[in-house]
Amino acid sequence: MATASVASGASGADPLPFRQGDGAAAPAPVASRLAPNPALGATAPHSDDKGPVLPFEGAADPDVPKEPPPGMTLNKYAQLCVERKLWPDNAAGRRARFGVDEVGEAHADAYYQRRFERNSAQREVWLALCEEHQNKLTARG
Repeated sequence: MATASVASGASGADPLPFRQGDGAAAPAPVASRLAPNPALGATAPHSDDKGPVLPFEGAADPDVPKEPPPGMTLNKYAQLCVERKLWPDNAAGRRARFGVDEVGEAHADAYYQRRFERNSAQREVWLALCEEHQNKLTARG
């Protein structure tokens, strides 16, 4: 029978390596075969700059905008934040200068705060821009 010769091999012996009682040495356990290679060093450092891994961007908080308000660059957002800090009572004038209303300002805050949570380097750039704008505005008097 052709099937019997394939199953038992050409010589009639079972060709499967895990056949019990054949006297062959068992393979090494998986853990010992996959031991860490000291030449590679430790695992890669963890970076949280990209935020949590989610199946869909924004799935955890659909209320956070995916884009800033039109024209609200990081530089303009830094300017808006500095003006808000220096002159908190001038919301109407500030919003008019930056072309946003109260909802647009809140939109920018939500967008950039999420962005900074996910990318600390962007936050550092924003902080430097804020300092630069504050120095310019306070130097004018």
